[in-house]
Amino acid sequence: MRKTVLIVEDDAVLRTRCRKFLEWEGLEVLTAADENAAFYILEENRFDVDLVLVGVTRHNHKRVERLRAHLPNTTFLLLSNEQDPSGERTTGAIQREVFYPESLVPRVKRLLAPENEAELWGSA
Repeated sequence: MRKTVLIVEDDAVLRTRCRKFLEWEGLEVLTAADENAAFYILEENRFDVDLVLVGVTRHNHKRVERLRAHLPNTTFLLLSNEQDPSGERTTGAIQREVFYPESLVPRVKRLLAPENEAELWGSA
């Protein structure tokens, strides 16, 4: 069964680039420019999403909270071109890292690998 990734990123070029990288790896990829579009995709199409990639900045960090409330059992990977000032990289099933395009596919593969599910959900 193919895994599904939802990309929520307002930069169209970055969103398209990420989509292409992940589709080349055989993943089903849904894209949204913002959380409203993401909610529409999720509710209208009833997709089960295995991973949500969210582009975040200090100006749109609330989008993660809204999406997380809607998808509480889904793993999130937060992509940013900024370091988190707190130095915090992981909170529960939310992974945060500075985004480097060449690291996207290996990171997503690792997060979607079945052996990582226990680690992500704290049941190990």
